[in-house]
Amino acid sequence: MHVPSTKAATCQLTAASESAAATGRIAAASRPGVHSCSTADGWRLSARGFGSLTLCAVLFSARAASAQHLQPELRVDAFWPAPVSVQPGVGLTLPLGYYVRVSASAGYAPRGDARLIDDHWRGDLVARFLLDPFRQQRWGLSLGGGLSVREKTYLAALLDLEGPEWHHVMPALEIGVSGGVRAGVVFRRAVRDRR
Repeated sequence: MHVPSTKAATCQLTAASESAAATGRIAAASRPGVHSCSTADGWRLSARGFGSLTLCAVLFSARAASAQHLQPELRVDAFWPAPVSVQPGVGLTLPLGYYVRVSASAGYAPRGDARLIDDHWRGDLVARFLLDPFRQQRWGLSLGGGLSVREKTYLAALLDLEGPEWHHVMPALEIGVSGGVRAGVVFRRAVRDRR
């Protein structure tokens, strides 16, 4: 399911930070030279545009997570329908309170695919609600949703099952939908006493 857009709509995306360290506020402004797009089928977004959106989300949330720890992650995702696109990637998870995690990640497909940004790139911005944030159970389930940015931008719905800590790493399995079925394996840095 892709995010609909008005027929023949045009868009310009940009983001700039204004005194993020002092005020933590983010201002978005349009200026020449930023990727423009027009499509009747869905949003199209350049790697630069996705980077701006990710930066905006991370800076906006940084103050809320100042006393907590960020979690870098390595992941491998597969996307359907055929031809299946397998994409190794990296990401960063930001805690917002006890129960919410916001993740920004990017994946790269070694085999070119016209459904991706520049035939190779994908980006995700996802928020997850944890059902077991303090690791009281061996396995922890979380439910997530957000955006998956490729040649078009799709809504994403995810189910994440995180396992027990293994050598300071928290392995997880993800399944979901975002313009098709997706599945992934994620390795997050473990944080003491929480997921």
